[in-house]
Amino acid sequence: MNGVPVIGSTRGAIPETTGQAGTLLEIDSKYQPETKTIPTAEDVVPRIDEIVKLWDDSEYYAKRRRLCLQNAERWDYAKVLDKYVDCLARLLL
Repeated sequence: MNGVPVIGSTRGAIPETTGQAGTLLEIDSKYQPETKTIPTAEDVVPRIDEIVKLWDDSEYYAKRRRLCLQNAERWDYAKVLDKYVDCLARLLL
């Protein structure tokens, strides 16, 4: 919502939340909430590469920022509030 490009995973609701604005990277299935395995250097390379690209390429950063701000419009309080009110009103009937 503040225009900072998101680097997230494909797990959970992150893809739906970020829409086209997020850079989504897979997390190897060996990394689960219950495991204590530390990611290898090889596993984190795609994340580091994305951070470096955002830092070094101002046009790329600006594009990702614009996408973030556009995507944030979906979460505008007035729009979301109306949807919640409608949903809750139907539950009360």
